[in-house]
Amino acid sequence: MQQALAELFAANHHAPRKLIRLDRKSSAYRSSFPLEELTVWFEDSEPLRLVFKNLNPRTLSAEARAAKPEFLDDPLREIELYRSLLDSRQLGTAFCYGSVADLPSERCWLFLEKVEGRELYQVGEFEIWQQTARWLARLHSRYRTVDGLQVAAKARLIRYDGAYYERWMERASSYQTHTAEGAKTTDQLRWKQLTAWYPQVVHELTALPATLIHGEFYASNVIVQGALSSLRVCPVDWERAALGPGLIDLAALVAGKWTELQKEDLAMQYLAELQTCSIDAPQPEEFLRELHLCRLHLAMQWLGWSRNWSPPREHKQDWLAEAVNNAHALGLSIPARK
Repeated sequence: MQQALAELFAANHHAPRKLIRLDRKSSAYRSSFPLEELTVWFEDSEPLRLVFKNLNPRTLSAEARAAKPEFLDDPLREIELYRSLLDSRQLGTAFCYGSVADLPSERCWLFLEKVEGRELYQVGEFEIWQQTARWLARLHSRYRTVDGLQVAAKARLIRYDGAYYERWMERASSYQTHTAEGAKTTDQLRWKQLTAWYPQVVHELTALPATLIHGEFYASNVIVQGALSSLRVCPVDWERAALGPGLIDLAALVAGKWTELQKEDLAMQYLAELQTCSIDAPQPEEFLRELHLCRLHLAMQWLGWSRNWSPPREHKQDWLAEAVNNAHALGLSIPARK
């Protein structure tokens, strides 16, 4: 690692820099992959604090491997995204000091700025969540021209197409069938009705415009820094970055414990910012319908995530209730599940 850092900084500064000391410790931030905080001393310079992320799939814990569908994995996706798409000066994302992408030697390393701040799920000030929703709209507007994305990064992004949505439906159906014996009869009926309607949902989802999305824009993956007037929003863990509807990210943002009125408020903040950035932003009624479609997909995705894993208690939700209630909001003939 010491050699890799010396080479990266020499390349970036066009001159050799002698690395005289490297301290490493585990990071307090949660991630599926190992995270370390590095303090690097170069000759004749102040110490530099970095975050080191090891994206080698072999480094995943048994629990993390059980929680991650393998068909989504690409150890170079996040590396390529930082290399060629994410602009920290414009977006506020973590500055990337360099990376190592050497699959034969299983070195898939990222060296990122250590961003001081709070994880959004720890923030109770609703105004900060509103600002985060507005930031998200700016991100999606910036990358709304998919053809303009750099080829190397674009090639590694997950694609939210019909096959992708249908795969989650098949996984969720398989898991629901597996647990059906202990399910309530009413839940079985609702699930049957939901699967009958889902092809229509997929048809509408695939018609939504695509942009660069984070893919897991949950509050635990967003660091916020600074005062409200100069808030920095810094999403981390771009492992599931994709080309898909921007409202997938908004659906993740509003997946927390806010009331439905507060969730709609966050959605309207996003739409207001989108309207300032785009000449073809949808009308509110159409926009809210599209958000319900994406919230329904997100629930279906969690229902099909893993047969043998469940999230920590603080992040646990009744995703079948979320799926059914959003289907009901879309006008599908499925009774709301309380």
